[in-house]
Amino acid sequence: MTSESRSSVAAWKRCNLCAETTFKTAQEFRLHLRQNHCKKEGGSYVCCYGKNNICGSLPLEGVNDQDYEFHVVKHHVLTFTVDDDNSQEEKFVENLRQKYAHIFTAAENNTQPNVVEDKYQWTIYNSSQNLPAVLNDPRKTKREYDLFTKSWGDSFVESAGLPPTYLPDINYKHFEMYLKHIRKGIRRNAKKKDQQEKKQHASLCAEKSMSKFADIEEIPKIFLQSDFNLENPSTFNAVLPWSQLYGQVSAENSNQKNSVKLLQEKMSHYLDIAEVHIAKQISMRSEAFFHAMTSHDALMDQLSDVIKCVCDLRERIHVIEEVLVTGPMKILRLKRRQKNLNEIYKKTVIEVVSQSDDFDLESNTGNLAEQLRSLSFYNWMEMFQLIMKNLHFLLQRIQALYQVMDDTLEVAAGYIANINTDENFHRCHTLHLMETEVMISEQDYLKIKPNLKDVLCSVCDHAHDCCAKILSAKAKDGSLDKVIMAEFFSLAKSIEEFQQKSEDISGKQSTALRLALQSQVSRFVMRFHEERKVKLNLILENEQWKQADVPMEFQELVNDIISSGCITSIKKNTNENRREPQPYLIVNGENFAVCGTALMLFKMIIEYCQCAEELPMLAPDLANRLVELLKAFNSRTCQLVLGAGALQLVGLKTITTKHLALTSRCLHLIVYFIPYVKNHFQSKIPVKQQKLDKQFDQVSKIYMEHIREISHKLESIISDMFETQLRKWEVKAPVPSPSFNAISKQLTKVHEFVHNVLSPEELNNIFLRVNNNFKSKLRDHLARLQVNNDGGPQHGLVTQELTFYIQNLKKLQVPCDFNMNDLWQSR
Repeated sequence: MTSESRSSVAAWKRCNLCAETTFKTAQEFRLHLRQNHCKKEGGSYVCCYGKNNICGSLPLEGVNDQDYEFHVVKHHVLTFTVDDDNSQEEKFVENLRQKYAHIFTAAENNTQPNVVEDKYQWTIYNSSQNLPAVLNDPRKTKREYDLFTKSWGDSFVESAGLPPTYLPDINYKHFEMYLKHIRKGIRRNAKKKDQQEKKQHASLCAEKSMSKFADIEEIPKIFLQSDFNLENPSTFNAVLPWSQLYGQVSAENSNQKNSVKLLQEKMSHYLDIAEVHIAKQISMRSEAFFHAMTSHDALMDQLSDVIKCVCDLRERIHVIEEVLVTGPMKILRLKRRQKNLNEIYKKTVIEVVSQSDDFDLESNTGNLAEQLRSLSFYNWMEMFQLIMKNLHFLLQRIQALYQVMDDTLEVAAGYIANINTDENFHRCHTLHLMETEVMISEQDYLKIKPNLKDVLCSVCDHAHDCCAKILSAKAKDGSLDKVIMAEFFSLAKSIEEFQQKSEDISGKQSTALRLALQSQVSRFVMRFHEERKVKLNLILENEQWKQADVPMEFQELVNDIISSGCITSIKKNTNENRREPQPYLIVNGENFAVCGTALMLFKMIIEYCQCAEELPMLAPDLANRLVELLKAFNSRTCQLVLGAGALQLVGLKTITTKHLALTSRCLHLIVYFIPYVKNHFQSKIPVKQQKLDKQFDQVSKIYMEHIREISHKLESIISDMFETQLRKWEVKAPVPSPSFNAISKQLTKVHEFVHNVLSPEELNNIFLRVNNNFKSKLRDHLARLQVNNDGGPQHGLVTQELTFYIQNLKKLQVPCDFNMNDLWQSR
């Protein structure tokens, strides 16, 4: 050990005031002094480490915290206890101070006053005087007391003469010689300075670019390629050359490990370079990013205000558009559309018809035909009527020209010899011919006259041919087959009017348009008939054979037919106070209880008559098809009712007497109006073609036979009931017997079913025949039972039974012409 360690002990090792207290470090000793041997008075610290708790090296008034720490380190921590004699103490302390000189150097270099070091030295900080005390002179009077405001007098500052203020006028000429002398040097220096600045700028840019991309160039270019993908085998082998690393022999395992570690370090180095550059880029743009973030909220508020303003503006614009723009623009569009349609009609159709010599829709105007087919029926019909109107106008002008030429020809031939008559005078005056002069021969006249007429007829035929081709072009795609009856009637009526006007002009019928119309009418009638035939069949197959209510339009139609004596069209009831349907159809005071199918058939008959009214050229065809429809109704009704086909189709349990009576009444209704239908068609068909009497008479005959069969069916049902009950009958008490009682009940039930359906005349005839049938069967059974008219008991019982039967018939208010003697007449 050295002499220092043997002869000295650090003072911070133990506390001189606290017995048996040692410290491992100087820091612990300093904390001990602060906690146990220090007082804090206000903001000052007083050291109490010494005898009698008083430190001899620190003022009693205390110091601040920094001075206190300096005092503890200097006077208590860096002191030592010396075991040698006092002669060597100063030398030993000096060595220690040199050893810890860095602590004291800071204090010596500090120019600020230190209370600990400078407590016995006088400084300016120890001055107790102030500025007013220095400035106040007790030897001066009070009026001279103000040092700053008193007047010092003229003798206080030495006066000197002022220099002259005149300066000579200096202009550019004074510097001209000097500028000429230094001008070349200035230019040369400026040029050198510019070159030097450019070189410095280029070098700085190069240094920046080199410093920017120096590290990037260390990274292989394969990592910077846009199509870099480790899934590619070539890229993977180029980045990670495992074949080179592990392709060597096993003896070089240590080299392989070093190569792998080197590769890993290179990859890490490349990653660090990339991250550094990314961080630089982020730091370069961070200011702009944070600026954008700070302005984002304000921008969002502005956007919200802008959106509100835009929404408000859009609403106002929408209101303005609806009020001020939409209506006027719609009017302008409609006006423009009307103008365009008129131009299309005129250019594409009228000009072609009036100017073209060969109007061929299929070859020359294929596009026009397509346009015609694309039009709706209403627009096409409007266009077609306009075409016929303009063609008629052209034909009238051609007729006027023809008339002028014909009059000229007659005057030239001398056929108008007497111009004194009103007609001839007017014709000659129009031609400015007041004297008759023969200009052409009679032979030329006879040759030219027919040619003029043929020209006029040819023009009319050509106009009809054009209209026929337009009609055929529209019908080619089947669009005319889909029009309703009223639309087709309007088309046919327009064509017939045009034909009649053309015939008045030319004096002959043109066949082209008539044949085209007849073809379309035939197709229409065929479709018209098939639709109603199918509809009637469907209605019959779903008919429940129940009495239906009759709408008022049917009743009004029947009333019109009866009052006028001819078939009229169905009128739609436009009256707001519509009356309720009624249970019967009243025909000339007679009630007809009918089913729904009979009403639909009656409506179809009226439609056939109306179609014949509008299309008289096809009246014979319509009549034949109507006869076919009536026969189909009769045949199908017979199958469903008499043949009991309705049991399977609509699920009826049985065909009752009411079903039979209702069917009979429906047939009676159709038979009643057949004469009206026959008269209607006869008025539309020429006399030579009238062969309808036999057809409609045959229909009436078939219907009446069907009605008789239904009546026989009713009678046979009642007759079978009589036979069944009379077989059970025995002539014995009580009276009435069960058999006669059952017969009376069955007759009452049948009467309830049919008396509101059949007419009174039909009802009486049926019950009259039923009564005769009953008498015949009763006579046979009396003979079987051997009951004689002998006044015996059995005769009396039979008389009572018959009396009960007759009284029951009288209650039903049916004919009861029953003579009991007829039962015994043959006996």
